[in-house]
Amino acid sequence: MKFFEKSGFRAAIAAAAIASAPFQTALSGTPNPEAVRPLAEFSERLGMPNLAKKLEEGKNVKIAYLGGSITEQNGWRVHSRKYLARKYPKARVGEINAAIGGTGSDLGCLRVGADVISKNPDAVFVEFAVNDAWRNPRDIFRDMEGIVRQIWAKSKETDICFVYTVTERDAAALENGEMSRAASAMEALADYYGIPSIHFGKEIAGNLASGKLIMKTGADVKYVDGEALDESAAIARTPDGKIPFSKDGVHPYPNTGHLLYQKAFARSFDALAKSGKKAGGAARARSLPAADPMSPVSVKTLPLDAAKLFGKTGDVPWDSPAMSGKFKERAPFGFKKFETGSGFEIEFSGRRLVMYALFGPSCGEADVRADSEKARKAKFFDGYSSYYRMMPVKLFDGGRGKHRARLEMSAEKMDKRAILLPEHAKRFDENPAAFAPQNGYACCLYIVE
Repeated sequence: MKFFEKSGFRAAIAAAAIASAPFQTALSGTPNPEAVRPLAEFSERLGMPNLAKKLEEGKNVKIAYLGGSITEQNGWRVHSRKYLARKYPKARVGEINAAIGGTGSDLGCLRVGADVISKNPDAVFVEFAVNDAWRNPRDIFRDMEGIVRQIWAKSKETDICFVYTVTERDAAALENGEMSRAASAMEALADYYGIPSIHFGKEIAGNLASGKLIMKTGADVKYVDGEALDESAAIARTPDGKIPFSKDGVHPYPNTGHLLYQKAFARSFDALAKSGKKAGGAARARSLPAADPMSPVSVKTLPLDAAKLFGKTGDVPWDSPAMSGKFKERAPFGFKKFETGSGFEIEFSGRRLVMYALFGPSCGEADVRADSEKARKAKFFDGYSSYYRMMPVKLFDGGRGKHRARLEMSAEKMDKRAILLPEHAKRFDENPAAFAPQNGYACCLYIVE
């Protein structure tokens, strides 16, 4: 199949859809990721029997939180951990913070092995509905299925729960009693596998309807970090008695929006724990239904050294301006730097090749070629790149088989200021020299087999 050739790519997708049509399960019929779901605070399905049992028995448990920046914040993640520790005082509740800001399930399904599965969690909460908002529902379904199948390939005893957070743009749908398209796609998968889910939007919708909540406000709110906050404390309010949800319409204040999330979590988890007890061990003993053949259920992680490097490349020290301390625990093999004219070539067997890279001020774009096709541009810079963050860059997405891919950093200068969003362009004006380099930084390659 031609590399990213539109008609061929559509044909492959269509073929996959036909192949996946006979999906059958005792829990649900053929999944429909396109259908918008009515808003519900939680869906029990098969619950979280194994986590609930261990907590009640006072055992040590590890809970992984896989998601984006809303989960990365010291907000509902911290509040929920504290809640479980208080509710089950004999148990020791540990945490795996596997959240990365600005990323969705397309990266989540690739990194879940290193960031979650390798740490042997007892349960995994998955939160990607906000960052997946603009993606195709079928693609969301497949990537979330990849996360689920990889976790359960290691252990069917690991409980999974989908968690849905909301933003200002979701307000109209919430007040109309509907889930977002992304959350709805995830619910189709949750039905298919019997995975419980918690939707924080029900609590938000109720407060919006009563006029008690402001989704986005510049009000002067005393910021209390979640780690230092007692979640039983009163929710902060504006002088006129309103609850300021967030400053940007997306990331809740830990002492307002995240405390509302916690209220929903507490109610929901108590129900999931009870339903889990009813389901018992049979919840994971069942055979898994057929997977969509296009879902990333098998992912191989390779160091950059597995490819043939050329040009000016080298290891990036952790004290480099491009590096952040939090990258260290996310980079399986450290980072390689690729200067203009440098890059790599690789031969691989699979159907998708993804580069786990940095986006940021000193990053540029590359010429990418797969098999015999002409080169295309792959950018490592976008509207948010006034700071560094880890992102996936797709290098190949085609049919299964043996392939060859080549990446070379381009010498062409990007108009970075024009690309940056207004609030990020300010940083360019303050220090344009930081944006002058056109480098590439990557920590590994993912091959979807």
